[in-house]
Amino acid sequence: MPATGIGGRVNVAQRPARGRRKRLGRYTDAMAADDVRFEIMTSIADAPAVVAMMNGLYDEDPASGRLDRGRFGRTIEIFLAQPQRGSVMLIRVRGDLAGYALLVPYFSNELGGVILFIDELFVLPPHRGRGLGRGLIGFLASARPMDAVALGLEVTPSNTRARGLYERLGFAPRRNTTMIRPL
Repeated sequence: MPATGIGGRVNVAQRPARGRRKRLGRYTDAMAADDVRFEIMTSIADAPAVVAMMNGLYDEDPASGRLDRGRFGRTIEIFLAQPQRGSVMLIRVRGDLAGYALLVPYFSNELGGVILFIDELFVLPPHRGRGLGRGLIGFLASARPMDAVALGLEVTPSNTRARGLYERLGFAPRRNTTMIRPL
């Protein structure tokens, strides 16, 4: 399914795998499926809000190398024009923008298919701890955009809260370390 074709509603208070109901702050069992929506950004209209969240992400969790924040808007433009390169997933709560994720596909010979890499994930502070990150991962695992066979992400080692969440959701460190050489 093409990246622009995914989107959906989800009840973030759905029954966890262990069979016990979990209350997720304000987003409890009373929250209707229509209250949370994950949708691929298809219009430039949300770009200013997404760029502001991108800045918020790097204010809280600085990049490991030099970062040109002036490129944020260009990333959005590229993803809108060429969705095969990646997409911006918007996280909405009751219609309001609550976060975003950058989704970048690449083919893995080792895994025999597309790995959908969550390059960035940011939820606005008032919406944190409410199950939106868990909901997004569950949505992506169910929708399997681009026929993904796996989800990938990176997490700052000092962000123990996020790392714990990702491990509970089935993510595990790989044996090999990723290395990057800027060009």
